[in-house]
Parts: sequence; structure tokens; C-alpha cells
Amino acid sequence: MDDSHDRELETRLCEGDDSAFWALMDQHHRVIDLVLFGIDYFRRRPLEREEAAMAVADRAHRKRHQFRGKGRFRAWLAILTRNEALNRVPKLGRDSHRRHNIPTVSINSGPDGDSVPIAVHGAQESNLLQREVDEALDGLDERDRQCVTLFFLGGLTDKEIAEAIGEADPRLIAPIRHRAIAKLRESLDVRGVR
Repeated sequence: MDDSHDRELETRLCEGDDSAFWALMDQHHRVIDLVLFGIDYFRRRPLEREEAAMAVADRAHRKRHQFRGKGRFRAWLAILTRNEALNRVPKLGRDSHRRHNIPTVSINSGPDGDSVPIAVHGAQESNLLQREVDEALDGLDERDRQCVTLFFLGGLTDKEIAEAIGEADPRLIAPIRHRAIAKLRESLDVRGVR
């Protein structure tokens, strides 16, 4: 789907068209998976992750009238997912990602985790690459990791990423992402991954 089709659906959603909501959810449901998979608590607990994803879809449906079209639907969905997920992490609460440095997104999220531009042959090499990329990502701070993941895997724009991570100035996202990519490349080069 192209951007103009998304905009049309978002406009229809703002006008109260329920079918537009479902069409947008169909196109962007993967954002829910990306955000949830990136939170360590849910990455290690697939049943809780699935339950949280269903809760997010339900919550998004109940709150669909709150989408005003000022931002993009996928950014709204990412924010909704993150808030719901952080509310579900036991004993840590909404600000747990700050106090406990819980990452909220990871580049190896979902089925396209090997979309990092590195050639891999065979399952064993793929698992090794996955581990190397995970370790390289662990070397990034949370904001860098989120920018890279939401851009490459979530398909979000800089403005949408800024909204999703709470950054006031979307112009800061591209430099953050470029710096994060350089760190990833350096870390992978040190590990001998090409």
C-alpha cells in the first residue's frame, strides 16, 4: 500500500469509518509485534506477548475515536502498544524502561529479523548472525535501538519515530539513526560479520 492510500484510510477513520480502522490494523499490525518483541519481558514470554498483542488490538479498537489524524496511524499504534506493554510488565510500571533500562524495540524483531543487509547461508549461520546482531544491538542505548528498529522494520518516518519515542524534535531522529547504524557496523566489523 502506498502512503496516499494510508492517508485516505486515516482520514476515513477520523470520520468514523470502522472499516478504515480494520484496514489500517491489517496493514500495520506488525508494529504491535515489533514493539512487544523488543521488550525483554515479552521476548522471553511468547504467551504473555500474544496476550498483550490481543489486548493492544482490543484497546486500539476501543480508542480508535481518539485517533485524530495529526500523526500517522502506525505511530499512534506503536505508542499505544508501548504504553500497554509497559503497564503489563510486573512490578516495574510505566517508567520501567527508564529506571531499569528495558529496551522497547529490537532490530531482530519478528520474522524479518534478518533484514539487516548481510548475506547469510544456512540455518546455523543465520542463528550465529542473529546472536551477533543481538549482541551488537545490546551495545546501543535504548533510543538508538528504537530509531533503527522502527525505521527499518516498522517503516515509520522520522516524525512518527519521534512521536513514538517521545522525542520533541523529529529532525534529531536521522542523526540518531545514522550514528546507531555506524555503531552497529563497527560492532559487527569487530565481530567479523559482513
